[in-house]
Amino acid sequence: ALRLAPDRIETTPIDPDALLLVDSCEHVQEAVASIIERLLKSLPRLRVLVTSRTRLSVPGEVVYALEPLGLPASGRSTVEELERSEAVQLFVERARDVDRRFELTSASANAVARIVRQVDGIPLALELAAARVRTIPVETLADRLDDIFKVLRRGHKGALPQQTTLRGVGDWSWALLSEEERRLFERLSVFRDGFSLRAAEAVAADPELPEDEILDTLGDLIDKAVVTYQPGAGGRYRLLEPTRQYAAEKLQERADTRRFEDAHARYYLERLQEASPHLKGADTAIWLPRLLPNLENFRAAAERLLEHGDPVHALELVVAGAALWFHRRLSDEALRWLERARQKAGPLPAELQARVHLTAGFLDMSNPARAREENDAAIAKFAELGLEEEVAETRVCRMLSVVAEGEPAAFIRLIEELGAFYEPRPDSWFYGHLPAYRAVAALHDLNLDLALAESQESLRRVRASGDISASMSSLLTSLHVYRLVGEHAVADQLAEETVSIGQKFDPWLAGSGFASLSLGKWLGGERLAARELATKALGCYATMSTLNLVHVTKFRRIRAVTSPEPRFADYENLVRLPPRAGALALMKGMFDELAMLDSALGREELAAEFREAAEELNTQFEAALQTSSQGS
Repeated sequence: ALRLAPDRIETTPIDPDALLLVDSCEHVQEAVASIIERLLKSLPRLRVLVTSRTRLSVPGEVVYALEPLGLPASGRSTVEELERSEAVQLFVERARDVDRRFELTSASANAVARIVRQVDGIPLALELAAARVRTIPVETLADRLDDIFKVLRRGHKGALPQQTTLRGVGDWSWALLSEEERRLFERLSVFRDGFSLRAAEAVAADPELPEDEILDTLGDLIDKAVVTYQPGAGGRYRLLEPTRQYAAEKLQERADTRRFEDAHARYYLERLQEASPHLKGADTAIWLPRLLPNLENFRAAAERLLEHGDPVHALELVVAGAALWFHRRLSDEALRWLERARQKAGPLPAELQARVHLTAGFLDMSNPARAREENDAAIAKFAELGLEEEVAETRVCRMLSVVAEGEPAAFIRLIEELGAFYEPRPDSWFYGHLPAYRAVAALHDLNLDLALAESQESLRRVRASGDISASMSSLLTSLHVYRLVGEHAVADQLAEETVSIGQKFDPWLAGSGFASLSLGKWLGGERLAARELATKALGCYATMSTLNLVHVTKFRRIRAVTSPEPRFADYENLVRLPPRAGALALMKGMFDELAMLDSALGREELAAEFREAAEELNTQFEAALQTSSQGS
């Protein structure tokens, strides 16, 4: 373009303030770097803009990493939320290019969200995926993107090979890597949704790629735009999903997949076992955030241990991660792992068998009869082993399953037994939970003064200990009690605290906080603000599995002091509802519950307000059911 020979660069007249653009030069990187360095020595005011998959390492170079297009916040976003995503905008635009009938609707929203997240917002992948909508439904396309290169193999005619198909992009990048870089790149494909340096060193190292070389090689892969680095929280590395699938194919070609998948599973089993003792009590706030970024790695490890690992190790992983599955509302998935591992494993050591029973009873609270069987078996085993603390912990799970069954007398009896054990133990993990459950028991006697006193004691204990787990039960109960006694300013403050903690740790908690704030606005006559907050609550609830929706709704039975059943549907029907309809049913149950309590307390005017809110939600519920039916 400059019409000059490399050996005449310094003597060729060039505008000293010019802008020189060098496009796609990674395959001739060394020559380009040499020429640019020589130009800048003779023309210090020259500006050079380079596009490349690798950095040139020329003095004065500033690297700007071009990120994929912005993704929706979650896989269950509304149409309005999706339309704000750059990746969705490109997908919809290209889909309409091939099929003018294509529309982003509430029926197709979840599938479109899955598609753009599965291809990680990569523009070429989005365009290739959009081209498929004229031949298959978006739901089918989303289901098949676990094998991206098979589904998105046709590219744009006339483009360069490295710009035509995803495989062409992968091949082009692969050719730029050294053998050491290729080995690490392949091995990193066993991770899901990112990893730490410590994890990469533990899983990917072997005699051919020593651990002390991992960091430098990882840096080289970042410089070549194969791996992305996200600073903060200790630093996270990640392969974009199409890139990860390409690397996985290369690992398979080398016949190394099983070896490194097993190393991955062992590493994450050890991390959960290390964390497990700290997931009850005050340490929860420290340890849970450490685990959450690796949630997809833990899920992958569970599947790998079940598919080709030791089923006993699979059981150990599920048991160690019980609190994690609970807080992320993955109880149904964890229960399926547990049952599959039980079927494969032989006789278990007595303590592990007891802990398996305990975990099953804890996670399956939505099925009270089965939870009771598991809890009773765990209590018997722990008692045989003389493990007093574990017996008491299992009684806590038994108490929670009684809550779900709606048995007030049994619930109150168990609270008294647990109080006798844990009150003399202020350092125990359940000490902070006790007053919150005693407040619930007081509500059954319609004793609001006692319920308020227990709620205040509960808040005092959890604030003194910093226990996030106890804070959850304390906040959920206390804001409910403060609403009932009419102290709405305090209830709003507690609800905001609930949202803040829930957004970090637990979608149920966040949804409950937004729902309570919605109630406050409704009671204050701010109906529009109430609906907006209710929508936020629904967004939180919609990320939960149907099993957890059932559990959360059943959890309210213990507080429904007049009739434990809602008016419009049985709790069990939630299993068959689509997510938005299930979330609406959950919200309506909360309004119904408050209406029943206020009616029992003789506050009919307030009860009528809640019934009106419940009726509006019921209208939305019916509309959501109809929309879902039309989408199906």
